[in-house]
Amino acid sequence: MRCAWLLALVACAAPAAGGDPHERFAADGQRAFASVSLGEGALVVGGRPAREGWAGIYDGSGARAALQRLGDDVAYAVAASGDGAHAAIGMADGRVLLVALPQLQPVVELWRHARPVVAVAFTEDGSTLASAGHDGVVRIGATTAGAPPKLLEHTAAVTCLAWSADDSLLLSGARDGKVRLHERSGRQLRSWNRLGGEVVSVRWRGPIAECAVRAKPVEAPLWRTVRWP
Repeated sequence: MRCAWLLALVACAAPAAGGDPHERFAADGQRAFASVSLGEGALVVGGRPAREGWAGIYDGSGARAALQRLGDDVAYAVAASGDGAHAAIGMADGRVLLVALPQLQPVVELWRHARPVVAVAFTEDGSTLASAGHDGVVRIGATTAGAPPKLLEHTAAVTCLAWSADDSLLLSGARDGKVRLHERSGRQLRSWNRLGGEVVSVRWRGPIAECAVRAKPVEAPLWRTVRWP
């Protein structure tokens, strides 16, 4: 009887995880580094640095639908395919993983960077994936077994990626203030240099390419257009 009373007291004292997927992931003992929406729920990735990496799926109420261990270091980036069948995850140990949704299994290693992967992006049809690493390289490859990915080199750690609406063009930004534009085939079309700081995000607004540049670590990034063509 006393044991049951103690258990009830602990249950009342413990903070309940809310409906926020990041809070629920934290309640599962992990630090969240990135997430992507899955309808009314979300896929959250992260873990504990130099100890373990995890991915978790939570529904709109915050209930856990799936939880999967990914390795011995954290996950930094995640993206979901347009058809909702797969997710790509970028790992601190350089691996780029493909997992099936909604079970998060199997876990397939597509390829590997020499340093942490901080951005992943699917084409709309889900057949091609791009990944960006702190090794200064963007990799573009098929999400099925086959040829190795194409390597697109930057001159500094790559921080962000974005496909154009028609999946024909890929923008990538780097810490040294450069933005590059490649065709899906890997051919470089344009490079913008000396943009005034670290490029922290890139995006397309229709045919217009934009990048967010942070001049100093303590300052908020500012969006600016990079003219193309």
